[in-house]
Amino acid sequence: MLDQSLLTIADYRQAYAQGAVDAKTHLTGLWAQLDANGCGPEGDTALIYLPSAAQREVLFAALAQLDPKRCPLWGVPFVVKDNIDIAGWPTTAGCPEFGYVAQAHATVVEALIAAGAVPVAKANLDQFATGLVGTRSPYGWVRNAFSDKHISGGSSSGSASVVARGLVPFALGTDTAGSGRIPAGFNNLVGTKPTPGRFSIEGVVPACKTLDCVSIMSLTVACAAEVSAVLSSFIDNGSEPAFHAKPSEPKFAFPKALRVGVPANPVFGDAEYAQLFDKCIEKLKADWAIEPVQVDMTSLHAVADQLYSGPWVAERYLTAKDCIKKDVPGMDPTVKTIVSRGQGFHATDAFAALYEVKRLATLIDSMWHSIDVLLVPTAPQLPGYADVLADPIGANSALGIYTNFVNLLGWAALATPAGFTQNGLPFGVTWIAPAGSDEALLALGARWERHLALPLGRHLRDPELTDPDLIPCLSMNRIDSHPIAVVGAHLSEMPLNGQLQAAGARLSQTTTTSKNYNLYHLPNTTPPKPGLVRVDQDGEMIAVEVYDVPHWAVSGFLALIPSPLGLGKIELADGRWVTGFICEPSAVRGGYGHHVVWWLACLHQVAEVMMQTPRPTLADQAYQSIKARLAELDLLPGDRLSEKELAEQLGISRTPVRQAMQQLHHEGLLDLHPKHGWSVPGLDFERLDDLYDFRVLIEQYAISRCISSPDCQVRLEPQRAIWCVTKKNRLTDPFQVGQLDEQFHHALVKAACNDEMLRTHVYITERIRVIRRLDFIKPARIAATYDEHARILGLVFSGQLNQAKSAIKDHILMSKMQSRQITLEAIYARRFQALKRHEDESFVV
Repeated sequence: MLDQSLLTIADYRQAYAQGAVDAKTHLTGLWAQLDANGCGPEGDTALIYLPSAAQREVLFAALAQLDPKRCPLWGVPFVVKDNIDIAGWPTTAGCPEFGYVAQAHATVVEALIAAGAVPVAKANLDQFATGLVGTRSPYGWVRNAFSDKHISGGSSSGSASVVARGLVPFALGTDTAGSGRIPAGFNNLVGTKPTPGRFSIEGVVPACKTLDCVSIMSLTVACAAEVSAVLSSFIDNGSEPAFHAKPSEPKFAFPKALRVGVPANPVFGDAEYAQLFDKCIEKLKADWAIEPVQVDMTSLHAVADQLYSGPWVAERYLTAKDCIKKDVPGMDPTVKTIVSRGQGFHATDAFAALYEVKRLATLIDSMWHSIDVLLVPTAPQLPGYADVLADPIGANSALGIYTNFVNLLGWAALATPAGFTQNGLPFGVTWIAPAGSDEALLALGARWERHLALPLGRHLRDPELTDPDLIPCLSMNRIDSHPIAVVGAHLSEMPLNGQLQAAGARLSQTTTTSKNYNLYHLPNTTPPKPGLVRVDQDGEMIAVEVYDVPHWAVSGFLALIPSPLGLGKIELADGRWVTGFICEPSAVRGGYGHHVVWWLACLHQVAEVMMQTPRPTLADQAYQSIKARLAELDLLPGDRLSEKELAEQLGISRTPVRQAMQQLHHEGLLDLHPKHGWSVPGLDFERLDDLYDFRVLIEQYAISRCISSPDCQVRLEPQRAIWCVTKKNRLTDPFQVGQLDEQFHHALVKAACNDEMLRTHVYITERIRVIRRLDFIKPARIAATYDEHARILGLVFSGQLNQAKSAIKDHILMSKMQSRQITLEAIYARRFQALKRHEDESFVV
């Protein structure tokens, strides 16, 4: 009897490993069930072909030759859309007269069989993969898994149906205009549309050869991730031409501070679908604390229009032209009408359309400066059969509004379930990201799947709540990545982890080193860092994280690592040697020891202040760079600034530089002169006095809250490890002390737990930063700062309210008085020091 509990790849793996199920017995039972239902118009319209008994024995023989321990998909059945070749099986592309017997496996099928998977049937489709409805086939209309009155969606309609009904854990489809995403959305499935070129299309009947993608339909994101890993890591030795270059900067993970774009004016044909999408946006706001960014979809819709209104239809004609010329009886009338239009385009039309798409792509690309991922409804509505009968072309065209543009722009997408209408019909959303974001989308999809916890497929069972952090572990593809073990300030939630996020790196393992290492305190580093050193004796196992870093990002990541740190080989607890952080032994000689309590204490407090912005946009990068130069006095009051020169220095275009300068002008940090450009404002001491006075009030209030609340005092505890130290352990670099001074005052206000007051305090700090940093030019002021901070902390922890408020006031007003004594000569002296610091690379940004 067929085991109905086997729904996912994980189910099969566990059942086989425990001996609860025999692979041949189960597959034989599955085929018996499929045989009983039959194929095509007289049987299960989701299927076109079932293998013969002899073909099944061939598959069993091949499976028997494979080692289950080495084959991640061993014994797992899957279905293949009937425009993808399986050796010895017929391929029809939904048109009987076009059919032929394949001489070899399509590359994707070969990859899956090599991984142990077993193809069990060929699935129905919209003829020649032309359609999003699942009704354009002489083998019958494919019914929606949830309703006999509604379409399954196409063109991969059959693939979606068999997965939604729990017959197989996954199926292959194709996706040129949304043919994998639409049926996934209509059947409560995950639809994986890879970056074009990621999976081989050799052995796939073309729809639009330059745009075609093999897609994956599955019940869970975890299944999609495993299949995706097999397909993307398989070495293709075929002769299929490549129409897409590999992404130059693939991303394995999105930043934790995720920026989600949504359509500014979404188009729907169903009020319930509109409400369900609004609920998704509300979940992002309420549950994920994300404020979605509205995106103008005009240019994206213009790109989408090109797919069927433009000359790409001529590609479809190339495949079907013989059937059209012969007017074969099996040709679907609607498909024939659409594809025949391809005869009317000329080479000039093709180039003109290509130019237009490239022009629009250039405009659209700026969208990724402000978002990491675009979230759209998978479809605007779920049509009924009556709708398609009434308007076969119009009903279909309306469905592609959120899908047609993706492949023309070379992007990746992941369709995921997102809820149900009151009538129980599925609603789905699609996450879209730039080329090479496939793994990042899968991890995000797993997070979304876990959050919604919707039933699998056609309510087959409750969801599997896969940990999103496990998704990278399911991927075997390491071709485009390099494992790097990190320690200290680069660990998760630590200040410099943002460097890994910006590189699109993914956490693949949390482990320790072998017992041959010590972690040493490295003084005078900002943010505080430890050094990992291999030792001959008295070693320890040090916590590390191993990240898969994209190859393109390794050199840039290495360039951010300051001396005495570097990358070398370190030994992990399991005996493996991987690239990781190492420290020059000479840097830890001299009695610093390997007790890192100080580092751990201050690191957690500094983290929030020093954290780099994850995946900054070009405008963000320019903003931070210019702002840092203002703070370090590389740019002086009165200096004129040129957008062109700054753009050349930063290696970016003038547009993001202008955006950054406009933001700085809005914040009062730059002046704009209509005819003369930009300049650094002069010093307005009267305004600075007001800001210092306001700062006194805020910090006195914060001290009152801290003394009255033990919880607030706990938040200040790490500051004692920084400021209440012996003179020998004090920092001396003005830049570093200036940064820690800001962190001290920020921590004081943050401990009071008043977000509005904290926001105001940050505003003030940014405006007095230049003057405040100058206060540390004099060594005596550094010593005084240590003494004053230590005294303030002592008074707070001993509960002496009036004395503490008086001390913070005196401390701030002393700084205010010092600012009065600043001269341009001192400013230029500070710039000289900043330049010297850059030259000897003795500081960390």
